[in-house]
Amino acid sequence: MINPPRIVHNIPEAFYAPVSDYINMPKMKSFESAGFYCSVLFHELVHCTGHQDRLNRKEIIEYNEFGSDAYSREELTAEMGASFLCNYAGIMDDRLLDNSAAYIKIWLDRLKSVKNY
Repeated sequence: MINPPRIVHNIPEAFYAPVSDYINMPKMKSFESAGFYCSVLFHELVHCTGHQDRLNRKEIIEYNEFGSDAYSREELTAEMGASFLCNYAGIMDDRLLDNSAAYIKIWLDRLKSVKNY
């Protein structure tokens, strides 16, 4: 990735901060496996591709309230991207796949429940 965000391990939460353009990750030892760590990191890295200096995705550059349509679309984008990256990297774990599928289902169901979708 050209001009990647900083990746820090300051607090035990995973998130992408678009304004400051950095990813915070919990320390690897807090994950069940390196594969689970990579899956979460990939999720946050997909979020960062939406930064204004990268793909300029409106779901990242505009404020979106938790659970809103745009927020839901961005979560789907990030989790599907993370799943693709895990597959590409050869990270194959049934539990990881089940977790990812469940997460995708939550946000897909949220979008399906919206009248204008």
